[in-house]
Amino acid sequence: TRPDLAGWLRRFYEVTGSRKLSMGALETLAIIAYRQPITGPEVQELRGVSPAGVLKTLLEKRMIRISGRKAVVGKPFLYSTTKEFLVHFGLESTRDLPPLEEFEETLAAAADALGEGLEGTDYEEQALREAAELEARDEDRESEDEAESSAETVGEAPAGETAQGAEGEPTEEPEAPVPVAAEGA
Repeated sequence: TRPDLAGWLRRFYEVTGSRKLSMGALETLAIIAYRQPITGPEVQELRGVSPAGVLKTLLEKRMIRISGRKAVVGKPFLYSTTKEFLVHFGLESTRDLPPLEEFEETLAAAADALGEGLEGTDYEEQALREAAELEARDEDRESEDEAESSAETVGEAPAGETAQGAEGEPTEEPEAPVPVAAEGA
């Protein structure tokens, strides 16, 4: 290479960005590594967020590749890990990945160390239960507010009381206006 072009060539062949991966990228990469080949919608179903940006980043860093298309409606891309992924994490093959049971044991041990047992706790169910309680409270408040506002409308007295005029005598409800037919109709 000519020395005056070395700087330009180095720029073209450098890996863009740093080699660090965000938590979202690591989560997505783990899902792909353990369930490959997998589609973007399947990753989204597992993570609960759109993986589009993370997949683009992982493709740019050559940690994953498009390995085909799934034979379903829409034919989404199938993603798999690459040799770059194996080299980055010091693996010979995907069979060298630690078993998922090992992660569960590590997580349970860490939770016990913190004094928080994870067994028997369904966080999603607990969150749904709390959301239902909050919704029920809101509905109760709304129905109470509606009852109070309907009792306070013109000509009506609050529940359990009768409407009274200035002299303390019951007042009569005004009649609704009767529509007048147009002449010559």
